Amino acid sequence: VEQLAAVNESVFLWGDYGRGKTGLLVGLARLEVESLHVSVRFKSVPDLLSELRSTYGRSDGPSENEVIEKYATAPLLILDDMGAEQIKNTGWVEDRLYQIIGRRHGEGLPTYFTSNLSPAELGAKIGERIVWRIVEMCGQENIIEITGPNLRDLKGKERA
Repeated sequence: VEQLAAVNESVFLWGDYGRGKTGLLVGLARLEVESLHVSVRFKSVPDLLSELRSTYGRSDGPSENEVIEKYATAPLLILDDMGAEQIKNTGWVEDRLYQIIGRRHGEGLPTYFTSNLSPAELGAKIGERIVWRIVEMCGQENIIEITGPNLRDLKGKERA
């Protein structure tokens, strides 16, 4: 986490599932909260898209624009599991993610991303335009492949 501890920067961690990407970013976010007293919003991308879809066809609760605004303006946002979403309408998904990530990019708001996909693989799934924003936000030094053993497998072995 110390290597990642540059304050107020975006980070993209990618690698196979179970490698500890989410835990690393939650730890880094905790450092940011404690040192800068910023609030953090954490959301998996599949859950974010479900939250947006839930705004359709109802008269109460937040609107789609209000949900987008909530994530686009958070002082620090963690978007977990980029690329894990089941894409049926790729144009809709790309547009909604671009509204959030593009705005954060434009306003220089730090965002932490995790994915099981490399940036190139992610670009093929959710669109090159979004991935280029992520790359620009993070810089090559903060795009890090996390390797090593599957920590979920290790936890099971410790219990045995």
